[in-house]
Amino acid sequence: MRPNLSNTWLRVPLGLLAIVLLSPVAHAQTSRGTVSGTVLDSSRGLIFGGAVELANPATGVVRNTVTNSAGIYRFDAVDLGTYKIKIGMQGFKSFVYEPFAVEANRTVTIDATLEPGEIETVVEVTEGIIEASLVRDAPLRGGTFAGSELLKIPYTWLDPFFAGSYPGINYSPISFSTNSGDFAVNGQRPRANNFMLDGTDNNDVSFGGQAQMFNIQDAVQESSIQTGNFSVEFGRAGGGVFNLITKSGTNEFHGTLSWRLMSQAFDSMDNLQKLNTPAGEEPKKPVYTENIYGFTLGGPIVKNKTFFFAGFQQDSYRATQSLSFVLPTEDAVTKLESLFPGNPRWDLYRNAMGSMRGEASPIDIILGNDPVTAADRGTVQFATGLFSKPGGYDARQWTFRLDHNLSDVHRLSFRYTYSSQSGDDVIFFPGYGFDYGFRRQNFLFSDGYGLNPTWTNEFRFSYSRFGYANAISSNSVPEAQTLPWLVIPSVSTPGFNAWIPNFQYANKWLFQEAQTKLVGRHTFRYGFEFVRQLTKTRPQFNERGMLIYQNSVVPSYSGFANYLDDFSGPAGISLRNFGDAVFYPDQFRQSYFFQDTWKVTPSFTLTLGLRYENFGSPANIFKYPAFAGFDPDKFLEPNKVNADNNNFGPSFGFAWSPRARPGFLGRLFADGKTVWRGGFQVSYDAFFDSLLRDIQSDSPNSVSTYFLSSFFDRGTANFFSTLPTTPRPVTLLDSQTSV
Repeated sequence: MRPNLSNTWLRVPLGLLAIVLLSPVAHAQTSRGTVSGTVLDSSRGLIFGGAVELANPATGVVRNTVTNSAGIYRFDAVDLGTYKIKIGMQGFKSFVYEPFAVEANRTVTIDATLEPGEIETVVEVTEGIIEASLVRDAPLRGGTFAGSELLKIPYTWLDPFFAGSYPGINYSPISFSTNSGDFAVNGQRPRANNFMLDGTDNNDVSFGGQAQMFNIQDAVQESSIQTGNFSVEFGRAGGGVFNLITKSGTNEFHGTLSWRLMSQAFDSMDNLQKLNTPAGEEPKKPVYTENIYGFTLGGPIVKNKTFFFAGFQQDSYRATQSLSFVLPTEDAVTKLESLFPGNPRWDLYRNAMGSMRGEASPIDIILGNDPVTAADRGTVQFATGLFSKPGGYDARQWTFRLDHNLSDVHRLSFRYTYSSQSGDDVIFFPGYGFDYGFRRQNFLFSDGYGLNPTWTNEFRFSYSRFGYANAISSNSVPEAQTLPWLVIPSVSTPGFNAWIPNFQYANKWLFQEAQTKLVGRHTFRYGFEFVRQLTKTRPQFNERGMLIYQNSVVPSYSGFANYLDDFSGPAGISLRNFGDAVFYPDQFRQSYFFQDTWKVTPSFTLTLGLRYENFGSPANIFKYPAFAGFDPDKFLEPNKVNADNNNFGPSFGFAWSPRARPGFLGRLFADGKTVWRGGFQVSYDAFFDSLLRDIQSDSPNSVSTYFLSSFFDRGTANFFSTLPTTPRPVTLLDSQTSV
């Protein structure tokens, strides 16, 4: 029997100390599983004090407990893997079952009926007898892919969540995040999902999706998706809970080498490439090569006690970018040269496109009458021109994990993951390109401790840093730093849209604490989560300005002709922002939960829970976060956003596996292999700081200029005479721009 709490105070782990220092009990999220069950004798009587041994043959780790007065035993915070369980009691034959898998966020229920006899006599239970019990004890929807299953599935996309294979999950074509695939769970928005890495927060703070995609396929132990009725310890999700668990080492050394090659040699020609190929020429495939290679290695440092696992992956992509632009044909260039000699706007456009010309799918652009001579200038032809340039990116990721068993009741884990990617010269127009890059890292420390056979403590600390930047490329022309974004109908134009440059750096500290207490037929689980997030963001900020030229119908002029004549055109628009583009959407998030899993009978489990979440009021970082009303005298009076302090989320669920009954329906629906589940739950989506970007770039937090030409005919606004001055450049992933 293990020592009780009163004489083991020197062995109390950091997690329990956190309870004393931070608050009473509150919230955590787990990447481990649970093994539980009820032990009866052959007359259906409860067995109290039965010895239960849970062993992992791969690591040699053995855990022991005893059944309580209700005949129930429970192992919490069980590492993922394949296990063997042995249950014994004096005067009864031992019960042994193996192998069975422990999965993340799920309870494996193994009930045992002990027969009278000598304890040395072992009764091995077959899989057919116990298969229904393995998944009976929770109202969970969703599923998992174990590491061995992941290795058998061929896929080119490196995200190991195969969410489209689960019921109730659909791929969403509306992309809120470029960090991962977007999936709508039960009709909810993709940004309503909660992503975790080894049970700790892994959510992008701006739009949703994964902050750090874990792409090393051979290093994934399990991908778990919960689509509803999940435990109240999981929150911030109106959609699904996605949890990716990394592998740990075992008592044997194992490693993998991988190499994947993708190339245009394996691709077919698409219709867009055929349509944009000039007549008489053979269509050509874009040339690209992608090499993805890496390794994993895991094994023991001290057998049965300390294990390591490491992995690395490099993704190198090289391609000839094939881009299409709508540009004047060679004949159109000749005509425009004669019509607009010395015109600075035509000179700017001609110099930007260089030797490129439109060649395929021609369209007519109306030039209208000369505003001075009234001579009809007719039309010119624009067409699609192809632009090719070398490009690509380099992405790398590595991970290291260390697991150490201080004793059979005390386990420590450390895991660090690093990812980076950089690419060059994404082209908006020839001579107008931007570079991009990101660095992401995630550290996790977890401490699991069995205070006594009925009381388990789990503590987690994680630190993550996510940073990305998009900056105007050094290969761009000097005008790229100053030229407004020109928008002309049907014509490709030089310049960038308003979101270049931009960056974001987020530092996130997370503390999670959870305890599980078994009392009779009740399993109480309670905990907290505190998240402190410090963020520095430069979002879309239109500091270079934006000029929109419109077509005129009467008289007939194209937007391109209005640009050359320096007229705005009807409903032409000029936009520009002034002020500081950088803001700091810091957050402090806290949540608490309490849940009672009540084993009413060995075949019927009832779950009752309550969760509270508070995401704070990050909009109040601004001086003017909220609309002050229509009274112009109060426009500059600060008006704070009201705090949302009532996010209580109740939860109810049941799982019932009825015993066999005579008759056809009894054999069909109550044969011991059927499980009925149901539940109700209230959950809340998280707050994403992308919602604050419009506040930051809008008046009166920053100064915006807006001009709308509302004149008849061609308008009178002279947009192009006042170009912005050179803005402050943003260096790609410059340390000076970090938090």
